[in-house]
Amino acid sequence: MRIAWNIYLRFAGAGIVTYIACVLVVVGWAAVSAIAMAGAARGLLITVAVVLGIAAGLAGLFWMCYLYAKYCLAVPACVVETLPARPALKRSRFLAKGSIKKLF
Repeated sequence: MRIAWNIYLRFAGAGIVTYIACVLVVVGWAAVSAIAMAGAARGLLITVAVVLGIAAGLAGLFWMCYLYAKYCLAVPACVVETLPARPALKRSRFLAKGSIKKLF
């Protein structure tokens, strides 16, 4: 359970950071565009803010998938090699090094 909990916290933490970054990008850019310009150009700046928010969201999803692939071998390492939680996570990182695309 400790391994699953640790992986979940890392994965969920990445998701929360991604969500906060997306909100900050969109709200910040929209606030700057409201102050800087008015009229038709403001709509363009808000569109840019939404595109930046989507890009930040996609980058966060990639980060979350990378973390998941990096730690997906922790439970098998724990069971097969009878390792405690922390060494199993380290072993998973070692086993996944260079094989992230294959694991994904």
